[in-house]
Amino acid sequence: MLQFFVRREPKISFVKRKMPRLAYVCRVDGRHGQVPRAMHLHEERAEAVLVLQGSGSYNIAEKQYTAQAGDVLFFNSGVLHDETAVEDRDIVTLCIAVQGLELHGCRRNALLPENIAPLVHLGEDFSSVERMFSLLVDSVARHEPAELLEYLTQALIVKLADCASRHGEPFVPIKEDLGLRIKDYIDAHYCEQLALPQMAGVLGINAYYLAHAFKEKTGYAPMQYVTRRRIGEAQNQLINTERSITEIAMHCGYNNSNYFQRVFHTVVGMSPGQYRKYWIEEME
Repeated sequence: MLQFFVRREPKISFVKRKMPRLAYVCRVDGRHGQVPRAMHLHEERAEAVLVLQGSGSYNIAEKQYTAQAGDVLFFNSGVLHDETAVEDRDIVTLCIAVQGLELHGCRRNALLPENIAPLVHLGEDFSSVERMFSLLVDSVARHEPAELLEYLTQALIVKLADCASRHGEPFVPIKEDLGLRIKDYIDAHYCEQLALPQMAGVLGINAYYLAHAFKEKTGYAPMQYVTRRRIGEAQNQLINTERSITEIAMHCGYNNSNYFQRVFHTVVGMSPGQYRKYWIEEME
């Protein structure tokens, strides 16, 4: 017989024992993983994504990461990111999103401290994390009691935080420069009517120099980035709200709904209506 004793004074992970609320869990298969998610952020929730197979390219807080099977990605609230499957390598993931999260050493709705990089290689912990993730996903799908889902959510978060503390690598922030100044301006105003000369005038620099500095920093032309931010926000609203497509278009900076739908199709590969249906089916 094997007998193990629990430590008498376990570490308390949650601030004032405030427990987070599960927003959703989902499994994204290879077919859904091929649909790009343009630049977006989550204001009131944190997400963790476990990669089961394949690989994907993620831009998180101005840095590029390639995640493979056995990795977990952390998206703290308010952190800009996008995601794209690597060609010919279908990515399959499990995802959890929580709200009201307050972990010791982290700001509100953050799974990671600011000094740890958002991509963590799980190593030998992968199998146990996968089992916990799968149990939660299956329990939600079976409509298990809310109290059970609450405990499973808490357990998974504690496990993920522990893995990040043991396996995480230091996050090295990017030094402030002109490219980031431009990006910060676009991030604050992308839903407004922006044009290159107008941005150059506000920032007090030459339009050509602005475009060059921004592309050198981000890999995108300024207006291309504006489009990605708008479409990313539109994807968020299609998934998380019941707003009409016309309302979403207006909220994301498009005065013409038909033009918005054409741009959306160009970026995502399907219409806004198809995209909404696509993700509703995935979450059910």
